[in-house]
Amino acid sequence: MSEVLATAGSKRNSIVISLNEYKGKRTLDIRNFFTNDKGDLCPTRKGISLSKNKYDICATTIDKFKDRINEWLSEMDKIDPMIVNHKEKEMHCASEAKYSAYDYSIKKDKWKSNEFFSVDAEGGHDKLTLNGKHPVNIILGDILKSIDTNSEDDPQKETSKKIVRIIEFILISYMKARHLSEGPSGHDHETHFNTLENNWGIFLDKYIRKNIGSVDDI
Repeated sequence: MSEVLATAGSKRNSIVISLNEYKGKRTLDIRNFFTNDKGDLCPTRKGISLSKNKYDICATTIDKFKDRINEWLSEMDKIDPMIVNHKEKEMHCASEAKYSAYDYSIKKDKWKSNEFFSVDAEGGHDKLTLNGKHPVNIILGDILKSIDTNSEDDPQKETSKKIVRIIEFILISYMKARHLSEGPSGHDHETHFNTLENNWGIFLDKYIRKNIGSVDDI
């Protein structure tokens, strides 16, 4: 059972406040939603569900510090728009640098481990090392060999090469997203994995756009 109390934000990225009941447990849910291709509003894993005790704490805190909260949230309105614009540009540049898709090279090696790849950052250059003893890389090696035997006129050859490159992008993007997501122990695991998956998707998009082009070009 769910009863929506309020929504805020755009259709693409909404916050929905609702009363939920699941297996006899009632909560106040504040969650990010998105609109899918069919126009349906769908929940994400980003949000919080408040029990009665947690809601009482939040409600009391907001009521007690209402003036201070309003003052804090209103301070941005007093800042010179030029300063805000400069800060936004700085943040944008920092974000672009943070999620840069560097040039990369591939190395094949063999080591005893369940890990089938590793990625090392070397000053603006990424090195992807594939573990030749892992079944995944053995299969990939067979695919590459079959590609090389195809005629240059074979239309499937270019498609196969793109598939292999996308696999490379997925591996590099995952490891770089993992490095960004590393933090102190004891933090919330759901938040950790949400951040990891989000960063992974950003890196993957950057590598594809840099090395292949837009989705329409694939």
